[in-house]
Amino acid sequence: MAGTERILPGEEETSVGKREKRSAGNENLGGRRPAGTRERLAAGLFSVAFCLILAGVALLTLTRPAETVSVWENRSLAEFPEVKKESLADGSWFRDMEEFLCDHAALRATSLRMLTRTDLNLFHRPVVNEIVPTEEALLPWWDYEETDPEEMERLAEEMGDRLALVQAETERYGGLFLYVAVPSQNAFWGDYPSFLNSRVEYAELSRDCLARALEKRGIGFLDAGQLWAEQGNPPEYFSRGDHHWTLSGCLSVTEEILAELNRRTGSELALPELIRETLPNPVLGSRSRYLCGLVDTGEHLSWARPAEPIPFTRQDNGQEREASLFAFPASESEDVAYTFYMGGDVARTDLRTERPQLPSCLLFGDSFTNLMETFLWTAFDETGSVDLRMDPELSLLEQIRTEQPEVVLCVRDYVNLLTQSGNGEIR
Repeated sequence: MAGTERILPGEEETSVGKREKRSAGNENLGGRRPAGTRERLAAGLFSVAFCLILAGVALLTLTRPAETVSVWENRSLAEFPEVKKESLADGSWFRDMEEFLCDHAALRATSLRMLTRTDLNLFHRPVVNEIVPTEEALLPWWDYEETDPEEMERLAEEMGDRLALVQAETERYGGLFLYVAVPSQNAFWGDYPSFLNSRVEYAELSRDCLARALEKRGIGFLDAGQLWAEQGNPPEYFSRGDHHWTLSGCLSVTEEILAELNRRTGSELALPELIRETLPNPVLGSRSRYLCGLVDTGEHLSWARPAEPIPFTRQDNGQEREASLFAFPASESEDVAYTFYMGGDVARTDLRTERPQLPSCLLFGDSFTNLMETFLWTAFDETGSVDLRMDPELSLLEQIRTEQPEVVLCVRDYVNLLTQSGNGEIR
């Protein structure tokens, strides 16, 4: 019959029960929307809010002033990619644009600090942002490696041949060449967890191999690590949050350099009386920088000046500039870094004192030389400093041949002794 619901045998009770439940359910709702509608509305609102947040972050990313450097990561940030037909066709523009957006995302630095703080203080990870936080220092993380003594001997022989060119050019006019090896931060502190690679074996083997290669060629070699070991490895000789030495460590090595030069030449080179001072500013070292400045090593930068002022002039890359040796901060609360010394790396710096009775010196090496430059000049008439990583106009051998300095010094740290690029590229 039309309008009559047919109920099969055995289903009557079940169907009636369902109808009763639906009726009771409608009475309980009291006119409210069914639960399914509420869930869909909540999901829709959440989606809209999420899209608005994404749009806001994207808009803020694209409209805020673009930064060029990541202070915490110590690197240059990606630049906005230039739109070219070729880059659009091969897809490289889109890859570059993705890199740009990742580097310049709004709140990126804040997120990085939050993640670093979590890794340090909540999870206590042994390695954070490729830094190994220990009780003594913030040390670099090294990938696992096998040290090959034969290969390192070969590299040391090649480096010895390169340095022999410096020796020959210096001896040609009666000058003296001295090589100075300085412990790297990992070699000085060396307090790594047992399951991590400290690279101390590599550093010390590099030193030993190069020392043998230089001895074979008659090149003077001074090991600052041996000097410091004889003095008990004073902890104030090396930074805890940076990969460079401190004023105390550098002074001890410089005094030994002058003593060695005096033994070899019979001269009486010496540093004048120096007055040491310390900046009150917090230090943002190269290691603590990677931890977003969240670990305070309690260090402060020290500097030294002659008790009796010595007039001097300064040139950087052949251009006259202010006769200053330090980049003083604008306030006592501003972070300072190792670039405080000499203002950082420069391809060529010349300091002249107009004291012709003293010899001249040419110093080359990595940034360890920056601190040494601030007082080594007081023992010489003219002091030139070369950083081959900065691509100076003339090669090292051309500079030696042209200027004929009476003393040539090379200062490099253990992990770079066998590196043939940068200050190992001698020609």
